[in-house]
Amino acid sequence: MQNKKNVSTTDALFRITMGLTGVAWGTAEMIRRPYGVTPLLVTMASAMKVAEGITRYCPVMAMMGISSEKVMDQTREAMDQAKDTMKHKAKESMRQANEWTEKAKKTMLKSSSRRGNQFNVDLDMSDLELGSSEDLDDYK
Repeated sequence: MQNKKNVSTTDALFRITMGLTGVAWGTAEMIRRPYGVTPLLVTMASAMKVAEGITRYCPVMAMMGISSEKVMDQTREAMDQAKDTMKHKAKESMRQANEWTEKAKKTMLKSSSRRGNQFNVDLDMSDLELGSSEDLDDYK
């Protein structure tokens, strides 16, 4: 009987690692307390997880129709969309910040020309102390 793999590589490595850890703990506990039920159950469940990791097939996930590879693909798509959104928002923020910088430069030049002072205005974003968004509406 050929079973389709429904456990991703990352998930399989995690299952093997945690399963071997559980087997080691359960075995050590069974040596200390040979008649305990919990260490035996942990060892058996952990051995099952190791087997799932090696075969990359989980019967419970198969019954529910879940594949961790599909979940990983959906997560990657969501992360790519989030990155694109963040890039777009960052570009928009920089554009808006540049507009405010130019408006601040123009305002400073206008006020200096009224007073008859001539000076070179060279601003970068660290020179501006921006208040709340309501304060910024005055510059629009």
